[in-house]
Amino acid sequence: MAGERILIIDDGRESREFIVDYVLNPNGYRPLVASNGEEGLQVVEQHNPDLILLDLEMPRMNGLEFLDVMNERGRDVPTILMTFHGSEEIAIEVYRKGVRDYVKKPFTVEEMEAAILRCLAEVRLRREKEALTERLINSNAELTQRIRELNILYHVGKRVASLVNMDQLLPYVVQAAIEVTSSEGGTLYLLRGDSLVCRARKVNEQDSIHSLNDVTHDPFALQAIRKNGPVNFTPTDTAPHRQKDSTIPASILYTPIVAGERIIGALGVHHHKEDSNGFRKQDGAMLSALSDYVAIAIENATNFAELKRYRDK
Repeated sequence: MAGERILIIDDGRESREFIVDYVLNPNGYRPLVASNGEEGLQVVEQHNPDLILLDLEMPRMNGLEFLDVMNERGRDVPTILMTFHGSEEIAIEVYRKGVRDYVKKPFTVEEMEAAILRCLAEVRLRREKEALTERLINSNAELTQRIRELNILYHVGKRVASLVNMDQLLPYVVQAAIEVTSSEGGTLYLLRGDSLVCRARKVNEQDSIHSLNDVTHDPFALQAIRKNGPVNFTPTDTAPHRQKDSTIPASILYTPIVAGERIIGALGVHHHKEDSNGFRKQDGAMLSALSDYVAIAIENATNFAELKRYRDK
């Protein structure tokens, strides 16, 4: 594996060119150069090199001073020290300052290549470890989120099955949909003939859930009904609509509510922030599962209301 950025900090132009032409370029590394420690610090901040080849004796800021500043700034970049003044005392001091290897001038191409490979082996191993750690953290976070979603869904199922009052049931479903998808707001529509009726809505995080009975036209919900499946609209999809109506959310997810073979409505959630990550495929699956619970609960509530009317006659 090559392509690492290697910074040479050396006041000798011939030394820099020798390393670039005979060591770095032939091995596929990306060279960066600086003629003293001060320039080297600027290059480190701008390009974040993977390895530094550092001369000890330089004007303006020598190698030891450069290492002191790097340590003060908390920058840990593997470093190979290059010097004519090799001694055991210097080696001990620079190793304490974080230097990984020590090469005496004049060095051969092979000696420098070997030193670079030793240092980069550590860099590559650390990167692999960091990547693995990040994957584990992400996997654990995703697993935790899945467990949270399933717990919400489980409790929703139990709660929904016990509710027969539509004015209680529908707002509760909207709140559950918002929680299970980590959304800012949500809406539940039911079909009444050819009309789409908004029965419960939460506009944003600060808003409360409103129980409604308003006939409306929501093209996003209608698309989910026509498709008979989840529809996920990104900020790019909604941009033309938001230009005409600024109240339209940036990201929208809808899924139809299906009772048997009949579509009876749509359940949706949304984000207003354009920089949100939008909705995942998993969010669509969770919302669809919740819609199935809703369909059963609505049928139960409808049957209960009809039975109550029959008994009251």
